Amino acid sequence: MTNDEIQMKNEVRNPNVEVRCAKRKLSSFRLRHSSFCCHSGFVILACLGMQLMNLPAFSCEIPVFRYALERWAPDPYQVLIIHPAPLTADQQELVKNLQRAAADPAKPANLEVIAVNLSEPSDDPTMKLMRERYEALSAPLLALRQPNSLPDAKPIWTAELTAENIERVVDSPARREIVSRLIAGQSAVWVMLETGDTAKDDAAAASIEKELASLAKELKLPEKDVLEGDEFFKPETKVPLKIEFSLLRLKPGDAKEEAFRAMLLNSEADLIDRADPIVMPVFGRGRTCFVLVGKGINPQQMADNSRFITGRCSCQVKYDNPGVDLLLAADWDKLVGGRTDLSKPLPELSGLGVLVVDVEPAKLPKKLGQNLVNPALPATPTTSPVVEGTGAAAGSPVTTTDPKVEADEAEVEAKESKELADARPLPEKVDGPHISVEGSRPMSIAPLVVGVGIVVGVGVLLAVLGSLWVKSKGTGS
Repeated sequence: MTNDEIQMKNEVRNPNVEVRCAKRKLSSFRLRHSSFCCHSGFVILACLGMQLMNLPAFSCEIPVFRYALERWAPDPYQVLIIHPAPLTADQQELVKNLQRAAADPAKPANLEVIAVNLSEPSDDPTMKLMRERYEALSAPLLALRQPNSLPDAKPIWTAELTAENIERVVDSPARREIVSRLIAGQSAVWVMLETGDTAKDDAAAASIEKELASLAKELKLPEKDVLEGDEFFKPETKVPLKIEFSLLRLKPGDAKEEAFRAMLLNSEADLIDRADPIVMPVFGRGRTCFVLVGKGINPQQMADNSRFITGRCSCQVKYDNPGVDLLLAADWDKLVGGRTDLSKPLPELSGLGVLVVDVEPAKLPKKLGQNLVNPALPATPTTSPVVEGTGAAAGSPVTTTDPKVEADEAEVEAKESKELADARPLPEKVDGPHISVEGSRPMSIAPLVVGVGIVVGVGVLLAVLGSLWVKSKGTGS
């Protein structure tokens, strides 16, 4: 029997071979098609989930710069008076001038005064560190530290305790100009730290001003009815609402701006030794963020930063937003016309015009907590005054145990608490923890959870349906 005859005989014996092969190929195709559909479904859902996660949670229509101006009270800088021996009468008067600047009803500066007497015996670890750090100190030193600094933090600027240096800490021409522009309605004042190289500085300034002019035309505020319909809108605010930017240049070597320059250079790490121009926006009540340096000063970066400042305030909690506060002397509540943010208690007046420095017992106020500089000002909480010579750590509060004093102050505090409660705005919509990414909009974690849940849930459903579809087709065949 020839080979052709054998092949024909086998095909006659197995007539269903081709049919079974075709079924296997079809089943394999269906399985691959089902897997492809499921995988495609996962990809599509993942994309939708990422888009969902990018949506701001509980955002309000009020721009960031406006919300900050109306509600975010600036944090106080720490001003340390470090002295190796008791202060003289003239030096005490200088300290009182610093206190008066903090308690000035016309334009209070956001600072607190802390006395550090190195000659006072103490086993406190912080005092030991201070003695080691300032072992060679022979005259009183004025040291400026950033808000919320740890007890062992190093100062960002130091100088001899003089009237001129106190003035440099409290205020300066550039800071007064910033306050004036912000109250005039500017969205942000971009402050540029010049290098001293005229050609380089002028080129950077020209580029910045050109881009700011373009952004002022490009960026838009929400419609008036949208703004006025927002629950966070404050009609009592006197500052005009508009999109406007300006540039303020700081020349190196300006003695009046030494302390202010130190604040700006320490707003982020690794800025002090940079040889390129540095620029940063200042908005709200003196808050700065998103520092640009050298080649980073370009249209794209400036546009991103400006969009954040003028964009919707998606996170109303100040500390969940990027940035640091600057030390400015201004009565923001009066200038703005609105109320401060009461969602976080304001810092106690520890050192804000009530620091007692080397004062004889006979000269202490009759009521502990009464303002020593200006008795007409409200009494401070019982734990506010910082008294040297008690053996406590530097800057530690002293608590009175006089029942009558405690009863009087409790009555005052209860009255103030009631007034604050009556003036408290509606609770802000803040849902759980928030995260902030430098250079991007602050984003709530809630959309992340929702997006992941949707992706996983619908993906599993597609996988199950795909599997059932494959089985049904296979059975039907």
